[in-house]
Amino acid sequence: MSEMFEKVERAYKTFDESYSHIEAGKRIQKAAEEKKAGLKKKFIIGLAAICFLISFFFASLVSKIQFIQSKVMASSMLVLGVIAFVVYKKVIEPQYLKNAYVNEMQDALEEVKRGFEIMDEKSSDLYVIPEDYRYRTAMDYIYKVMKDNRAETLNDALAMFDDQLHRWRMEDMQRKFVEHEAEIAKNVKHIRANTAASAAANVASIGFDVFTSLF
Repeated sequence: MSEMFEKVERAYKTFDESYSHIEAGKRIQKAAEEKKAGLKKKFIIGLAAICFLISFFFASLVSKIQFIQSKVMASSMLVLGVIAFVVYKKVIEPQYLKNAYVNEMQDALEEVKRGFEIMDEKSSDLYVIPEDYRYRTAMDYIYKVMKDNRAETLNDALAMFDDQLHRWRMEDMQRKFVEHEAEIAKNVKHIRANTAASAAANVASIGFDVFTSLF
């Protein structure tokens, strides 16, 4: 095992340790945001249901005439909707929704903070890898090709990754081009089908007009 590989391995392990905390923080943050969105949806549906029921009950008490009843219900729904919106923005959102996921967001922040602390504490281990390559895909690739003896030096590993990254980009461009071509073909087919249907309808219409004119 070469001295350079040992340095790369230390850099990789340091990066993996720190990045795992950062990724954990992102997962916690995403889960917290999804939790907030779910609670927000429930509150909105609940407020809408309450506004409707109150409006319906109030309209039923005010009048038995259907026309007046609908007017009263619409007016009360509008007023209650405005009140509900104000309550949601001034009370529910800043107090309940914010507090509902504040602990999770704090945990996410702590995980990310810990990840950067590890990078600072073991910064000397990372210097062997150029800064532009210190991200998950590059680090995984560089470590693997050196571990598998496919690259003898770090420069060879970096060059191999650059070539691979170029191929990935070209493949992605080709995939997008093929998808674009397929979408165009689909649109052309749809246009042709609509044109054929329109032509058939026009022929049928002319035939009907000719037939009716004979009688």
